[in-house]
Amino acid sequence: MKLKYRLIGKRALSLVEITISMAILIVVMLPSFLAFSSGSQGIQMTESEFRAHNAALELMEQTISLPFNMIKPGFYEENVIKNGANFADTDAIYHLSFSSDYKLSMTVEDIVKNNKVFFKKVTVNVKYPITKNSDQKKDFSIKVIINNDNI
Repeated sequence: MKLKYRLIGKRALSLVEITISMAILIVVMLPSFLAFSSGSQGIQMTESEFRAHNAALELMEQTISLPFNMIKPGFYEENVIKNGANFADTDAIYHLSFSSDYKLSMTVEDIVKNNKVFFKKVTVNVKYPITKNSDQKKDFSIKVIINNDNI
């Protein structure tokens, strides 16, 4: 007498069918996961980048907060900036709170038309280490144009 196994209304899946369906699912979902992970990497900012951007913004804000006529054109290196040197025609002294690992420089240019200074272009450059105690440096710059409200 032979025994018969009978499934009523259900069909079992074999291991091969499950493996094939998982492979198809992985192939379909992989591009989505890669897109999300690469997108989040693009918006992440390291601590060094964050501090460097803050240092540049701090210097830029202190410069553009001065009255237009008091901002002197010229190139200012890191030692002038870090020492709180006075590079404006005022008693205001810059107080910057960035680390010594960051090398800042600033350029102020007059934009002249008909012998009148209409604008000042301020550029702040920052060089900073990629990671703490790293010899590799990244750099970036921010620029702003200041309008002469007196004309």
